[in-house]
Amino acid sequence: LRRPSLRLAPRQQTAVPLAFDPRVIAEHHAVVRVETDYRGERLMWRYPVRGMVNAPVQLRAVRLACKAKTSQQREVRLRLKNLAELAPGGEDFEFEVAADDPEAGAFAKRALALKPVKLHLDSITDELRFDATFRPLRAFAGSVHLVVRRETGGRWPFEVQLEATEPEPDDTIALEASLHHTAKARFALVNSLSTNFEPFSAYFTTDSSRALAVQPTQGLLAPVGAEGTAFEVAFAPTKYSMLERGRLVVKTAETTWSYEVRGTNPPFVVPEATTKIDTHMSARYLRN
Repeated sequence: LRRPSLRLAPRQQTAVPLAFDPRVIAEHHAVVRVETDYRGERLMWRYPVRGMVNAPVQLRAVRLACKAKTSQQREVRLRLKNLAELAPGGEDFEFEVAADDPEAGAFAKRALALKPVKLHLDSITDELRFDATFRPLRAFAGSVHLVVRRETGGRWPFEVQLEATEPEPDDTIALEASLHHTAKARFALVNSLSTNFEPFSAYFTTDSSRALAVQPTQGLLAPVGAEGTAFEVAFAPTKYSMLERGRLVVKTAETTWSYEVRGTNPPFVVPEATTKIDTHMSARYLRN
């Protein structure tokens, strides 16, 4: 404290600054006492102080990456830096997954599973171990934190980077249309992961042919047990081409369906023509 003693007027307030500079990651305790003499009596107020230490985010992140609708499994080993001495017989630790971004947190809740293998440390050089399973249902890139907590105080956040790339197509749709004509294909889709109608968006990726279109582009996707939501894919070529391609994506908050769409023109048939040459001259042109 910069001013260990001061005088206050009646009903005057003042701030008492505290400094906390821990050297190890453990819980620290202190008591701040405020004393005064009032009419010959000694008065004292006691304020317990509890200091919690958060370790900085580790520079080396845990990275999990795979295609959507596939999975990746790996063992994660974590060493707790600046860990204070453990109690005799070692200590147990707890963990949680936290996220600054609500979208990343919701995605990790559905796609990431952490199974603790070893949460007890016998020495400060020992490691915690987890079995991590990453099973994303849609494309995503972001990060969350695996936070390790010590019962006697201290938190160690470890960054977990999650990357799910676009999945392989669920199916292929083939359309054939003549120039300046439109061919259409219809299909129904249900959300097998939900029992409620869920908002969806449907679109072709930016690298798709402009001759391809889908309707509807948004709405509510039917759940299991209901009649599927109907989609219509159209192919309207404006020029001759060997093949027009596109990637159709139907996305909800939880998962993604994708389709490879191929548009072609009918085969061109060369007209057959007969050629006849008369090699005989008429008799009236012949001379005796």
